[in-house]
Amino acid sequence: MFQGVEDTLPIEPWHIGGPVIEGFGRGSKVLGIPTANLSTNGYSELLTEHPSGVFFGWAALSSSGVYKMVMSIGWNPYFNNKDKTIEPRLLHDFEEDFYGEELHLVIVEYIRPEANFPSLEALLERIHDDRRVAENALSHFLTKNFLTKRSGLGKLQETILLAWLNEIMLMVRLQQLINSKKNFQTGRRFILSLLDSCVLK
Repeated sequence: MFQGVEDTLPIEPWHIGGPVIEGFGRGSKVLGIPTANLSTNGYSELLTEHPSGVFFGWAALSSSGVYKMVMSIGWNPYFNNKDKTIEPRLLHDFEEDFYGEELHLVIVEYIRPEANFPSLEALLERIHDDRRVAENALSHFLTKNFLTKRSGLGKLQETILLAWLNEIMLMVRLQQLINSKKNFQTGRRFILSLLDSCVLK
């Protein structure tokens, strides 16, 4: 059964980032769903504070922009991983890989615990459901109504969240200015339209 936005769990927003690394290669080759993996080095304490499972939030790539994302943290029991992994999936179609680029994530809600599946088809179905939940929620997340009724953030947490978003967006704007005036203007318009929806008093 498809999980709705109302079934997700609001959490205190948290941030993680680093260069994109190569994973097991299953996202693209086996699942047809590429991920932008991050190393867990230096994040062991942070990861113990959060349950394994599927989250969603915002992702900023140093060379291009800010994107919606859904992320899996855990051992991927279907594939029986030995090591815990961080596997964000940016909800955008990219023409090429971006290994080594700086990726910064702001995680805002929890969709579900990590789970095993009886078949690859069942796993894929749930992955697509997770994407739909994330897309739907993030389309409304920065509106005042959603922040108030869904996330239940206190004013301090809301301020921290929006400050993080502003920080990663400014980082992207600077990088785009260096890369190309055209790309910078495109990114700037997107960022300003997103910030117009923010409520930070």
